[in-house]
Parts: sequence; structure tokens; C-alpha cells
Amino acid sequence: MVMLDVTSLVMTGIEDIHPGQARLTFAMARHAAVDLAQVVNARYDPNAIERLTDADYDALRETLAAAGLKLRTGDEARQKLNKLRSMYEPYLHATARNLMVTLPPWRHPEKMRDNWQAGPWDRMIQAKGLAVLGQKPVQARSSEDHF
Repeated sequence: MVMLDVTSLVMTGIEDIHPGQARLTFAMARHAAVDLAQVVNARYDPNAIERLTDADYDALRETLAAAGLKLRTGDEARQKLNKLRSMYEPYLHATARNLMVTLPPWRHPEKMRDNWQAGPWDRMIQAKGLAVLGQKPVQARSSEDHF
């Protein structure tokens, strides 16, 4: 799904990025998504829930701009992105429903922590690292909070 989302953005138009490879990748990934839907007996669902709201789209454009990437603007660009999404998202929604999983949103509302930042050992290592740098360490939990 991520490859379909990214290639859809590139095909919609990101300044200074040629869409040629994105077209090929999109075609292969879409084919795989449709094949997987057939394998799990999922049917195209034209009433699938909206994964990319207007607010998320605007925030996505701002995030790309902050990273130095300029997504094409205007109604035509948004319509093209919607058309591309309509070619795969309904299959993905149906597949997810049949497999009893939830599809991720286009963008997470907040920054997610990496796995390496989540464990009890890592909290202790981070606290020690901050102490070495002369910063006040965050209260490290006991090494017994493994679970």
C-alpha cells in the first residue's frame, strides 16, 4: 500500500521528480493488490472509507513542502490523485476487511516512536546518554519493567 500511495503522489506531480519509474511501480503494485484481493475473495468496494481527507491532504502537502518537495497544486492535481487512488484503495479495503486488519491512514496524526525507542533497556541507555552529555536524564525505569 505504501508503494501505491507514494507512486500515486509522484504520478500526480512532484516538482523535479520524473514519474516514469513511479508509473511502472504503480502498475506492478496495483496488479499485486488486485491479485491478492482475488486470492482472499475480496471484491472491489466502491464505498470504501476515505483514507485521505482534505485536511490530511493539506497537511501532507505542507509536510512535503517542509522536506523541500513541491506537490502539484490545484483541482486537477487532486482529481488525478483521487483517480489513481480509486484504482487500488477499494481493493485494499476489501482485502483488509476479509483479512480482519485495518488499513493505515495516509499520514499518522503524530510522530510515531521507533521500536528502538520503546523498550525498557533503551530508556536506561537514553538516560545514561543524556547524563554523559550533561543533560538532565529522564527518570529511568527499573530494569525489571521488561513487560
